[in-house]
Amino acid sequence: MGKKPIFPIKFKLITLNTALLIVVIAFLTKYATHLFEKDKKAYLYENSLFNVTSVAKEFNYTLNRITSDLQNLSLIKNKKLKSKAISETKYILAYLEKGEFIINRDFDKDENQFKLAIPKNQRNDSIASFTFEDEKFVILTKKFKDNLASIVIKANILNNLLSQNRTYNTLVFQNGKLVLGNDLIGLSEYDKNEFKGNNIVKKVRFNNDDYLISTAQTKAFELSVVSTISESDALSVTKFLTQRALYFAIFIIALSTIIIVLLSRTISKPIEKLYRRALSIGQGDFESTVEIKTKDELGTLGDSFNQMSRDILDYIEKMKEKARLDEEVKVAKLVQEEFFPPKDIETNAVRISSYAAPASECGGDWWGHHEFGDFIITIIADATGHGLPAALLTSAINSAFNSIKIRLEEETSLISPAEITQYLNKVIDLSNNKILLTAFVSVYNTKTREYSYTNASHLEVLKVPKRNEITKADIIPLIDAKGPRLGESNESSYSYETIKLEAGELLVYMTDGITEAENSEGKQWGLRKLLKILMTYGQNTSKEIRDTIVSVVYDHRGSDSFDDDLTLICLEVK
Repeated sequence: MGKKPIFPIKFKLITLNTALLIVVIAFLTKYATHLFEKDKKAYLYENSLFNVTSVAKEFNYTLNRITSDLQNLSLIKNKKLKSKAISETKYILAYLEKGEFIINRDFDKDENQFKLAIPKNQRNDSIASFTFEDEKFVILTKKFKDNLASIVIKANILNNLLSQNRTYNTLVFQNGKLVLGNDLIGLSEYDKNEFKGNNIVKKVRFNNDDYLISTAQTKAFELSVVSTISESDALSVTKFLTQRALYFAIFIIALSTIIIVLLSRTISKPIEKLYRRALSIGQGDFESTVEIKTKDELGTLGDSFNQMSRDILDYIEKMKEKARLDEEVKVAKLVQEEFFPPKDIETNAVRISSYAAPASECGGDWWGHHEFGDFIITIIADATGHGLPAALLTSAINSAFNSIKIRLEEETSLISPAEITQYLNKVIDLSNNKILLTAFVSVYNTKTREYSYTNASHLEVLKVPKRNEITKADIIPLIDAKGPRLGESNESSYSYETIKLEAGELLVYMTDGITEAENSEGKQWGLRKLLKILMTYGQNTSKEIRDTIVSVVYDHRGSDSFDDDLTLICLEVK
């Protein structure tokens, strides 16, 4: 059962009536006092803004002059000359740079104790105040040529700028932190975001009183100069007129309350029906309806409730169907995982380490492996796209490859990579699927060490020698024997190329999901980084190289999700 209304419509309407009282008071107050208050407020706002802007300009000028002196001091390399320059400025009490501390010779306080009182960890464009022996000081810090330099001055040099107009209380903040001024109303505890902006005036409330807050910014050290003045003190004359307006406002609110009580029943009854209907929907009753005969917004709302109930029933049916499809996709994923050979394969002739990860539940990458007598067949394929349509095509090529395995027992002539590719092309073409496949088919004769391959528009396989130092020129892409993609035409023909492999050489097969993996800025990982890894770690085992490539690709991506399927095979010749 839903909770009962805590604040019924009747009481809300009465609350609205109370709000009307506030409006009436505000209107009458403005009507009775607008001539005086208009001029008074305009003067306050204008004078407040003029005051804070003037102070900010003088602050900016003074800080720029101090910064100029600070920069000149940072350019002096000789400590004696620097000490002399500090004494000549009169107002600079101490100078700090890279651990160097120079105090003005005319300064009569204890140097070591004064140094300990100075705030540490200053940063660029910072200004901070501190107290030493009941006297206030200010430290200003700037960066020159990658070095932070600071000077210490007496606070009254800057405080004098704040006290030019004693009508206003003026303070200085940096990043929301009070630097200078007497915080009489707790302004430092206010939201520092309120001090952002330049040449603005706003009204805020402190300690049960309204204050005009004027803000101006300085370019030097990015300070916020804020002045405050109590609005109640400035506009105290208007209080009398406001009190007079209160009596009339009470009469208005009493009259409107009577009217609202009489009218509230015609509004609250339909709302009560909607409330009961909402409770029934919360309990799972989506078939009942609510009848509201009024022709206003409440009647329209009742029709919306009824339509919402029908929509929820439709949505529940759709969610049931979606849950069924999601379950079927999970089953399809499990089936597709069975298409792939083991992740790591080791024979007397080769060592194979692979990695395959779909971009979604089901992927469009596939690779196969088969040993037949002295021959090792390795195939990698990439469908155009990913998801269920591409996964169905990988199912077709996997079935075709299983058929080839059976035929090899009876027809050894099919051991040619061109013949295998030709057969796979016919199977894909017969599927009448608009999705095509790229593929790289290789046959390795472990006895003669002859490696034959056919490329159906796939990424070239990279051949990496077994050396302690590998250059880019040593890594050879197998670029010959290229043909059209599988499924383009039933008449497509393919050739193959044969090379000799040496012990320790590595063959790297991959799909474009590896090289085209993008980071958050849209920058692809690229072939250059792959070649760099192979040059650096080419002498390692196939498993170590595979793990390194996969790790670097994931680090570049910065996420476990990819826009395309990833497949990588590292075949190491023993």
